[in-house]
Amino acid sequence: MLKTALTTFLFLTLFSFGSGQNHVESEPVLIQKIETSDLEEFQNDPDFNYTEVASENWLTLFKAWVKRGFYRILKFIFGNRLSEAAIQNIFAILPYVAAFALLLVIVMLIVKGKISPLTADLSNPNAVAYTEDEALLNHPNLEGLIAEAVRNNDFRKALRFSYLKCIKSLADQHQIDWQPDKTNTDYAGELKTAELRPEFINITRWYNRVWFGNFPVEAAQFSDLQISFDKFQNPVNSKK
Repeated sequence: MLKTALTTFLFLTLFSFGSGQNHVESEPVLIQKIETSDLEEFQNDPDFNYTEVASENWLTLFKAWVKRGFYRILKFIFGNRLSEAAIQNIFAILPYVAAFALLLVIVMLIVKGKISPLTADLSNPNAVAYTEDEALLNHPNLEGLIAEAVRNNDFRKALRFSYLKCIKSLADQHQIDWQPDKTNTDYAGELKTAELRPEFINITRWYNRVWFGNFPVEAAQFSDLQISFDKFQNPVNSKK
């Protein structure tokens, strides 16, 4: 009896579960389509902007400021005659132009003697024994130093001593006021006798090239330069 009742209960339970599974709701499914216009509101809302923006440092801000200023200058000068593409090309090559200009200025300062040639060059092994320019200018026998350098085939030193001899003569004749912080360009500008200036500029140019520019000088070339030094010295000595 108990077995029959249990079998009947299980049969009714399984039948009820199966009939429940077969009952499907027949309500229609609503599909909502999203238009592009529906997204514009969210795209324009900064709260939904998840783009990562790199933080700007002072260098970036300075570059942007310079670029804006240069852009305004170009627009002021050329107006609409200069296209945006041309301006971008100018910005691209501008750093290289600036670097070249800086290098050119440095070279010109060296060639023109803005760095005092009478300042000791401690990195130059040829100048280690002659670090005191004032002592050299007061040396009693510069001619002897020149002759010794020539005998040793050290024409760079011979050229240096020859130039210092000219400086000493100019100072003795009160053509210049020698000071350790002055440059050769300063001396060229303060020469009291204008006729001496062209030849002084010429020998100064050669001195700067050979001594500070490390240009090689041979015996024949030094002989030609010595003629220029003598050509300068003669009118200076005649004013004694």
